[in-house]
Amino acid sequence: QVCVTGASLPSPIALVNLSERAVRQLDDEDFRRELVEELETLRLSTNEAIDKHERVSCLVVVPEAWGIDNNFTTPTLKIKRQQIDDYYGANYQQWSEQGKSIIFAA
Repeated sequence: QVCVTGASLPSPIALVNLSERAVRQLDDEDFRRELVEELETLRLSTNEAIDKHERVSCLVVVPEAWGIDNNFTTPTLKIKRQQIDDYYGANYQQWSEQGKSIIFAA
């Protein structure tokens, strides 16, 4: 799942929620390197297709699963943007200013 956010930022950022399987593989250096390459390719190709003011400055891979039980999604699995902003919002500025296109949040 992906949530694009950052209304107060110069450029939007996208929070990326990986599958449980992908999260388990993050310790594998080859998997992580391939994931970074694929995410960067996706970010660049997406940015080419949208207006300049909509372009995503970075993708932030978050470790938490988003689900009904932690109130990040509705029962129909729609993302609750307000809940995500409340949980991660204090980090948006820092992530935006890092100058990295792919960030793995701790």
